[in-house]
Amino acid sequence: MRQRPRTAPPTNKKESHLQKHFPQTQESPDASASARMTGQIAFARTIRALDADDFRAPKIGLFFAIVLLAAWTWWFFTPRIPQYETSTHLELDHNSAAADFPPTTNIHPGQPAQIISPDGATIQAQIENVRNEPTITHVHLTLSTTTPATSHQPPATAWATVEVNRATPVSIVLRAIR
Repeated sequence: MRQRPRTAPPTNKKESHLQKHFPQTQESPDASASARMTGQIAFARTIRALDADDFRAPKIGLFFAIVLLAAWTWWFFTPRIPQYETSTHLELDHNSAAADFPPTTNIHPGQPAQIISPDGATIQAQIENVRNEPTITHVHLTLSTTTPATSHQPPATAWATVEVNRATPVSIVLRAIR
């Protein structure tokens, strides 16, 4: 059978609403003395708890954080990301093309190039001749495959791309900061 907690003896004081519904229990004098904790005892218990804990979860978490940071650092310094230059104007012939690029590009004969149509079709090409002018770089391309007869007049949105450089992410960031 469940026993009700011992309540404080009635007094002549008025009780509040909370005291009526939630009577306070009386503790024995021995229980309150053992529940008190001095600073030295609390410190000793804390030290024992820290000595008993092996910190397995924080060590595992720290290990994975270090591995993730190392992988990100490796990615930031080692991979080479291709840098492309895109033509501003393209004229397509049966098995050759002429394209205009910005004048500051590093384009030279023998580089591979791609001609991309608006529908996503890609034609592989190789640079045959480069003529630098003060405002533009004219490039003559030889197509790896011949274009269909209907492709003599390409749409105005077709373009040519040439890989001009490969750079690491850190060099791209440093170049953007300058």
